[in-house]
Amino acid sequence: VHYLTKATTQNPSYADGWMSLGGAYTQLYINTLDEQFAQSGSDCFAKVTSIDPTHIDAWLSWSQLLAEAGRLKNDMKQLSASLTKCSRAHLLAPEDPAIISQWVESLAYLGAGSNKLNLLIEAENKILKIIDTEANDPDLWRAYGICLMGFGRYYSDPDYLEMAIEKLQYGLSLDRTDAELWHALAVAHKLLADITDDPEIVER
Repeated sequence: VHYLTKATTQNPSYADGWMSLGGAYTQLYINTLDEQFAQSGSDCFAKVTSIDPTHIDAWLSWSQLLAEAGRLKNDMKQLSASLTKCSRAHLLAPEDPAIISQWVESLAYLGAGSNKLNLLIEAENKILKIIDTEANDPDLWRAYGICLMGFGRYYSDPDYLEMAIEKLQYGLSLDRTDAELWHALAVAHKLLADITDDPEIVER
């Protein structure tokens, strides 16, 4: 942050410098959960998009940061803002799986958190349109699992959670080093254990 701040101070129109600084603040937020870092990261991505409104990575990274903060705090305003940034990225790159993956996750988190079924259905429709053609992308399987977890929470239905576990396990068969997939799988099992009170599920 120290050196990247120097770079952007020397050249305030240096989009790559602001982008890197936003990434640094995002990692600081993820590792500390200090809201000041989340706000600083958002400010950096806002600066990038003001310099270059067509900067796809900035819109996507901004959406990812807002989604993470919104998920951790159950903050519907931040999750809604994440959707707005993601839709801007989607306009610029409508076929990008990374953007669709984040869009599905943000919709699922917002739908589950606000108890709005229409958002969960929208998330499901988006993932179903792409999952067959991009079946080797672990991020999409994580998004699919998170979407199904949202339905499981909405209906308190173990069947949805078991389907979520199936999708997440498939994602892990593609990349067993993906920590976010492992975390999502743990959360899916926890939600299923909350409903079933099955000690075997708790152990998993």
